[in-house]
This record gives sequence, structure tokens and C-alpha cells, in this order.
Amino acid sequence: MPVILNAVGSTLDAVILDDNFETIQDLCRSGVLTADLLATFDRYKVTRYTGGRLRTTTVGTNPLLLKERGPVDGELDISYRVGTEDAGDQTTVNSRVEADTRSAYAMELLGKPGPSFHLQWQEDSRAAPVAGGWPPSWWPINRYPKELCFSRWLTIPDCAVRVFPDEPCIARITATAKGSLNMFRLLSLFSAVVPFKPTNNAVMNHIHAGRFGLVVDTNPRLFTDEFANSNPNILDPISGAQAGFVSWRILEDHTFNLPQRAIIQMSSEVALKGRRHYNFSMKFRDAAHHGWVDISGPTWQDTIWESGIGGAAPNAPVMNSFWTGFFTALGFPASATYYKKAFYPNWIALWENCSITVEFDYGRDEAFVTDSTNAEFTSKPT
Repeated sequence: MPVILNAVGSTLDAVILDDNFETIQDLCRSGVLTADLLATFDRYKVTRYTGGRLRTTTVGTNPLLLKERGPVDGELDISYRVGTEDAGDQTTVNSRVEADTRSAYAMELLGKPGPSFHLQWQEDSRAAPVAGGWPPSWWPINRYPKELCFSRWLTIPDCAVRVFPDEPCIARITATAKGSLNMFRLLSLFSAVVPFKPTNNAVMNHIHAGRFGLVVDTNPRLFTDEFANSNPNILDPISGAQAGFVSWRILEDHTFNLPQRAIIQMSSEVALKGRRHYNFSMKFRDAAHHGWVDISGPTWQDTIWESGIGGAAPNAPVMNSFWTGFFTALGFPASATYYKKAFYPNWIALWENCSITVEFDYGRDEAFVTDSTNAEFTSKPT
């Protein structure tokens, strides 16, 4: 049959061959009722083949929820490894964040080789700081093996798919995630010296931030013809020299304001070699810059900050008149201290639903082609 439906636990896995969508329509009309599917599947995967070749794949989880059902049916994602139910008030929480305890953060395998990205300068391809106070007593960190790269990028639950395109192609990725993403910050502010003000809720939304990324990888395998490495901090575990290739690529990386409930949508494309398995995912992390250098010293600052805001990066930001008025309206002291808290980690998220779709365009080897004179538009395929 052109359409194959497989029930795998709570996942509906549909494989569609030869573009025969009428078959699945007829199948549904022949006796499958809406009631037969409600509360049965909360995740679906639809893979479409044409002429035996993979064309698109889509993974989604949970239907869109009404606002009153979000806190009930969403998936709670807690990414802080040390906190307890009685984690303390705002002052306690802020002190814990400022301490930037490395073992407290949940980290996830980004790929091979390593070492892991504990500090932002490692991920940003910068050299180790040359400043007073560097290296600190806790450096280096041996939390993970040196041949593996773990990072603060965490996959949004269920927003990932693994497929096998059998030829070189361009992959176009589109991902959407919806949820309550600043829950931790709002909860902690309730016990602040200057409490959260419901009357300022609309303004309060804008002092929280988070980073989202689209990532492709070949984990657990590392291929030496796919993703070239330009980061001098990623090393060959045997020779200790800069590694030639890595098993992942971060395609998009954006920082968003996080209101209490938000929908984040991202898209990108990448040229792939094909003939191997790829993992596509949408990931989330805090917007903070972990570790920075005060250029007036220079001295190493073992705290967190958002990268490149105000001043000369990577120096500390400066409060301008807009932010001064912004925090005054909220009832907070007009200081960079509170501005900084906008980029503290969001350790608790409530994901309501997500989806990721990948479309494969074969016979092409260059992503983001926008020039109509490009050979891909003017040459006939061989």
C-alpha cells in the first residue's frame, strides 16, 4: 500500500510513497474517526518518498493548546541539576547564578571531537584569555571526555529527527516551538525585594532572553569530508592539534525576548554529502555569555553576561537612557545589575508543542542561492 501507518507507542509514524496522498484520504474516509485518534497519539512522524527517494520528513508533538491547557498538558523541562524544590528566594537564586557553578548546568552532547564548551570564548573560536585571574583554580574542567564536545545547547523535547538522504542535496529545515519559556525568572521574581508587578506585565516580558539554534549533526559518527572545523579550541584527541572536522554544525543561532508564552520559528538550509544518517534538531540555551574579560585591567571575570551588548565587546555593557527608564518604570533600581539578570539562565521551561520539517533538494550543492545567474539555474542537470 502506498501509505504505511505504524503505531509506535504514542507515536504515529506515517510513510508516504510516490506522492499518493489520495490513498491516505481514502483510508481516513473509510472508517477512521477523529475519536479513534484523540488521546491515542501525541507525537507523529510523516516521511514522504518519491520514486524511492526521501523528499520530506516532519516530526511534531502535541496539538496546539488553548491557553488554559498549556500549564496542564505541556512538558516540563528542568535543566538545573542542583536546585531543589525549596531553592530559596531571589537573593539565593541570584547568588547561585552569579557563582556560575559549572556542575549545576545540564549539558548535552553537541558532537565529536572535544573538549566541551564550558565557557563562551571556547564556542566563539576565541583564544584563551590573557588577563589577570586567568586561569582560575577550577580550570580546566574534566567533566566530560576530551574526545567529546558537550555544550549548553539542549534539544527541545521531541524537536528532532534522524533521516538518511541517499544522495548529495540541500536540506531546508523549518522548526517551531511553543511554550512558557521564562517561568523560572518570573517565579524567582515573586520573592524579590522589588516584587513582580502585574500592572507592569507587558513591560516585564521584555527583560528575559533566550537563545535558539538549528543544528545538524552526524552523531555518533564523525566524517572527515562533511563539516570542516574552523574553531581552534576543538582539538584532535590524539595529536592535540586543531581538529580538521567536527560532527555538527550550528546553522542558525538567535537570541529572542521571552514573554511568558511564546512561539519561536526558525529556518535554515545546508548542503549535505548524503549517504549517511543526519540528525536535525532545534535547541535552546540561556542567552548569557559565560565568562568575560574586563578590558580596563584586563582581568578575568568569572561571572555571566550577554555578549557584545554596549561598550567594546567583550567588555561589560553600559546602561543607556532607554534601559534606565525601562527599569525605573518596573520599579527596579536603574542599574546594569538588573539589566544583567535579563540574561540569566532559564532553568525551567514548559514546552507545549513543537515540530521540525526537513525538505531535501537533490542535485544541488550550494545553500542559500539567491542569484538567478547561478549555474544551478542556468545549467541543465546531467
